[in-house]
Amino acid sequence: QNLDYRFSATKGADIGNILHNVLEVTDFEKGIQKSDLMSQLIKYPNIVKSDDEGKLINWLDECLDASIPLIDDNSQSFKLKDLNNCNTLKEPEFHIPLNNDSLWQDQLGKVLTNYRGNAERVELPNKMKLYGMLKGFIDLIFEYKGKFYVADYKSNYLGDKLSDYSQQAMQDKNRKSFYDLQYLIYSVALHRYLKINKSDYDFSKDFGGVYYLYLRGMKDGHGVYQAKPSFEIIESLDKLFAGNK
Repeated sequence: QNLDYRFSATKGADIGNILHNVLEVTDFEKGIQKSDLMSQLIKYPNIVKSDDEGKLINWLDECLDASIPLIDDNSQSFKLKDLNNCNTLKEPEFHIPLNNDSLWQDQLGKVLTNYRGNAERVELPNKMKLYGMLKGFIDLIFEYKGKFYVADYKSNYLGDKLSDYSQQAMQDKNRKSFYDLQYLIYSVALHRYLKINKSDYDFSKDFGGVYYLYLRGMKDGHGVYQAKPSFEIIESLDKLFAGNK
């Protein structure tokens, strides 16, 4: 059964790279092309058995067809396959200069503590000073109904049932792995991009939020983590990077 393949598929970075790379080149409206998958399987041999290639294509097609609730109105939804190529940026690279001479990880920890609403202070691993340039790639930026969103694909295994990919389970994983800090940084990158490129940019009208798509659970209303960081949080992080406290 295809549903079982989501959970039994190899764990680890290689399967994650295959999934990410195929989705990066896929025209969502047209669905997964076997040729795109095969070119990835050549790069990562022995990760997917030949008997399972069809199951992997079906799984990814199901992800494209999965219902994604609209962040500002959960009664409405859309699917990745509804997104036209013109409305997507796949794997855009960003560079954020760090102009703060004293940007230590505990300052990022303060922002994250504030974002999570924790009574307990968030401690980031590895006490180190950050300097130079923060560089990264965002899996997907897309525009839908006039709003712009950040999306990231996760191939993490959280369990053998779709119900293991609930909002709470995904939030727990996000916090444990500091994915929430990751998406706050992505949100700052999108915020800066829109400020530069959209003349009438207004955060409250244009910034839609964040989706973390847990591909193993992405079916029947599961596997789609959604968040909408506030303007205050994004601005505080933006100012921290810019050297303003």
